[in-house]
Amino acid sequence: MDKKIPRVYVKQNKKINNNKEIFYSYKDEYIDIKENNDLDEETVRKKISDIFSSRDFIYKKRVYVRTDDFCDEVNIVYKTFDYLLTIDNKKIYISDIKDIRSV
Repeated sequence: MDKKIPRVYVKQNKKINNNKEIFYSYKDEYIDIKENNDLDEETVRKKISDIFSSRDFIYKKRVYVRTDDFCDEVNIVYKTFDYLLTIDNKKIYISDIKDIRSV
């Protein structure tokens, strides 16, 4: 039984340089949205109802909200007719929302 081992299993002593370039992708916290894409209140209410009626909404939902005062990702937990309630007990009035979307 003097067979040669297949070449795949033979120990190779050459230097391997296959990780010279590394690509790292991470979602930035800042999301660039053009200011002229303001939605009317009816469209915002439709998007909010779609978010709350989605199958993946159980207790809270991470959304991106843009208002006149701030642009940020927040966890919404409750919706009334006038405002959204975040997990840190902050009210975001629906009339102030310019854009909202799921993250």
